[in-house]
Amino acid sequence: MYEENSSPSRVMSPLITQRKLARERVAPYLPDLKHWRSKSLQLRAMHNSRHQTADALAAGEMQLAALRREMEMTRQAFILEMDDIREMPAVVDYLAALDNLIRG
Repeated sequence: MYEENSSPSRVMSPLITQRKLARERVAPYLPDLKHWRSKSLQLRAMHNSRHQTADALAAGEMQLAALRREMEMTRQAFILEMDDIREMPAVVDYLAALDNLIRG
C-alpha cells in the first residue's frame, strides 16, 4: 500500500541522487574543458590569419597537435575514472564536448 501512496519524485530519488553525484564528479574537469576550448579557438584564429609567416603557421600547427594529444590523454583517463557512471548524462555530455574539440 505504501507504493500506491508514494509520489513519483520519491520513486525517482535514487536516479536523481546518482545524477547529482555524477555532476559533482565531472565538475572538476570542466575548467580544463573551458581552457582547451579557449586555447583551441585562439590557435585556430592565429592559423587562419593571413598575416602569419610560414614558421608561425607551423608552430601553431604543432601547438594544436600537442593540445589535441593532451585532450586525448585526458579523455582516456576520464573514461577509466568514470567507468562506473559512464551512462550518466554529465559524463556523456562532457565526453561529447571533448570529442568535438579533439576533432576540431
